[in-house]
Amino acid sequence: MRAGVSALWRVAAAGGEPQRLTVGSENSYWPAVSRKGDRLAYVQSTLDFNIWRVAVPGAGAGDPAAAPIRITHSPLWDNTPAFSPDGQKVAWVSNHSGSYEVWICGSDGSQPTRLTSLGLDVLWPQWSPDGRQIAFSSSTGGPAHVYVIAAEGGAPRRLTTGDFPEVGASWSRDGQWVYFTSNRGEGSAVWKVPAGGGSPVLVARKGFRPVLEPFDGRFVFYTGPDGQIWKVPVAGGEPAQALKKSKRAFWTLSASGIYILDPDGDGGPAIESFPFAPSQRRQILKLAGGPDDYLLLGGLAVSPDGRWILYERRDRTESDIMLVENFR
Repeated sequence: MRAGVSALWRVAAAGGEPQRLTVGSENSYWPAVSRKGDRLAYVQSTLDFNIWRVAVPGAGAGDPAAAPIRITHSPLWDNTPAFSPDGQKVAWVSNHSGSYEVWICGSDGSQPTRLTSLGLDVLWPQWSPDGRQIAFSSSTGGPAHVYVIAAEGGAPRRLTTGDFPEVGASWSRDGQWVYFTSNRGEGSAVWKVPAGGGSPVLVARKGFRPVLEPFDGRFVFYTGPDGQIWKVPVAGGEPAQALKKSKRAFWTLSASGIYILDPDGDGGPAIESFPFAPSQRRQILKLAGGPDDYLLLGGLAVSPDGRWILYERRDRTESDIMLVENFR
């Protein structure tokens, strides 16, 4: 895989520069050459993941019984959506242009526009609190790093440095810091770096995917090494478990609480909410399909007003065995 595209390549047994084959399009896997070397077999796959939007029942977003609607329509991978602070736009990652890039559209999927043109692996876009910038992770063939780009486009600015993979950016409530996951210590840990650039500061020694509490910004929530949701005070202090979830469930925060998409829920995949204030968990939506339809990157987002939920879902999977005659 290069620049987020799985294609067929070859390199001389003695070494040298890899060359991409002219046969096989994107998402080609597992090549096998016959003993005579004149036939090539490989698998051509189609994996179609899209982003869906659904109203939160009782939140005033319309008919609670309304079915979810798909807001992206590419035939490849659309994932990791994020609402803008005003809820009017969505940033997400798609590879339908040939590489994983950040795209922006209206909250209903209208006017999709590509924001980046890096030809690189791009992950997890997140809006700044003022809506003017988007942070994301990207790899140039080496370790991934955290970048920031203006929401109107332009040249990305790299925030993190060094030889350590650094991913999963998230903004502080005041926009002064960007939180991220790094292996610069002993294993994955949560760090933060000034949004204008500077030296990283350790936040939690073990964990990944940090998200700031949107209500008052007093806590950083993150996934611990045990796969559960933990939190630590922004001002410093001891981490504490915030919520126990099933192993493969993923989560996000809203102003009112934690939202979980559990692909292995009782009765099938479902989205649930867990309010910060003492209250009962609430099932928001039973999801169509099976558990594996919701296990790409775990994209889940709640609009700032709590009225809408975005999630990613696999809509189509196809695989064919291809044979090339007279292969050279």
